[in-house]
Amino acid sequence: MAVEFFSKSENQPFFLNPYNGMTYWSKPEIGKPLITELPNCWSQQKSSKGKLYYYCDNTGVSQWNLPTSIKIRGNVYNSRDKNTDYKYLIQNNINPKTLYLFNDNVEHHKTAISQSGNAAVRNYNIYGKGINKAVVAGISTGEKQKGFSRLTPRVKSIIDDEFREVQNLLDTDRFDEVVYSSSKDGGLATQIFTPSDDVKDYIIAKLYTLKGPGSQVDFKDDVQDIIKDNPGVVMISKKGCSSCMKAKKLLEDNSVKLTILETDDQVKEILDDVTNLYKPGYKTYPRLFHDGKFIGGYDDLKKINLDTLKN
Repeated sequence: MAVEFFSKSENQPFFLNPYNGMTYWSKPEIGKPLITELPNCWSQQKSSKGKLYYYCDNTGVSQWNLPTSIKIRGNVYNSRDKNTDYKYLIQNNINPKTLYLFNDNVEHHKTAISQSGNAAVRNYNIYGKGINKAVVAGISTGEKQKGFSRLTPRVKSIIDDEFREVQNLLDTDRFDEVVYSSSKDGGLATQIFTPSDDVKDYIIAKLYTLKGPGSQVDFKDDVQDIIKDNPGVVMISKKGCSSCMKAKKLLEDNSVKLTILETDDQVKEILDDVTNLYKPGYKTYPRLFHDGKFIGGYDDLKKINLDTLKN
């Protein structure tokens, strides 16, 4: 299976082999690479200070680290090969620096209850072992005994939240690779639940946004470079912000290029400090910038001629 994306800069589709992270200009026969480039939607950009950063045109996310700065490896389960059995590998400490991802369900995700399949290792997650000893993480592929039928905003939010848990584990600097349950063609292997293809493809694409330890953007001048250099609008948002979602939809509906910096506990103070440089005391979300200038929030955006934000 190859996941198809579209390169705006080259005005043509390209394809990702999820098993090895390679991308191709023509749909590949797995194992016959045509060209090796950045995975998924990523392109390399340069700030005004000459510093390289990476931009994903599918999500509007900018980051300083190279995408997929940690090894991603697919595990094809074979009942006759114990070296493909997560439980055996963990109990015998065979790959001590590997973080194992298993297909989870919404109802049991925040528990340490072992179940069938690869969920037999759920007790080794953060809810059973804590963040400094956990060696597995679950990514939900369904709920109520059924796979997700399509990638709705709610399903996407569930998967995004669970990948944040994965990233938090990687930030402990205990792992050098992430292993996921793979089909023979590199896609997401599913047995108990059968989610839709767009859900499986989204999970695979999210794998290639994971970062190795120490790659978090944590410098004010780096954030300011993004605000100054990115064309279109830069939005500082936070999870669950309805005005942020409305602003995103308004900008996208009007073909305004959007770069999103989502705040979390690790970068909130930095993003607050940067905002104060442009608008002292401004605390609400979203925080919108264009051409290196603060333009306000969602209510302010509605008053602007959006064509002026397209450069």
